[in-house]
Amino acid sequence: MESNDRATRLSLGGVTQNTFSGNSNVKSFIKTVEGMIDEGKGLMREYKREIELLKSDISLMEKKIDTINQTQNLNTIIPIIRSDLSSLGQAIDLQKEENNNLQKQLTTLKKEK
Repeated sequence: MESNDRATRLSLGGVTQNTFSGNSNVKSFIKTVEGMIDEGKGLMREYKREIELLKSDISLMEKKIDTINQTQNLNTIIPIIRSDLSSLGQAIDLQKEENNNLQKQLTTLKKEK
């Protein structure tokens, strides 16, 4: 190993620092590392806040899409339902008329017996 007076290159997270072996340099390097950790924690908090904002934006967009889809579905389905109800009403009226005719025929047949 080299002498304690010689500079040793330490690398941490892409940051290179020249240090000399000694108490004050180790303390300063530790403070640098602690500063980097604090900065990383701050960036992580900011990243998490941004994630929450994006999640809220996504939720809002999904609600808007659901509202639009419901409106479009109603605009599409309501005319179909009205048409089907109209057809059903006509079919019921025809069936009632046929039932009345059959009832009259039955009455006539019973009178003839």
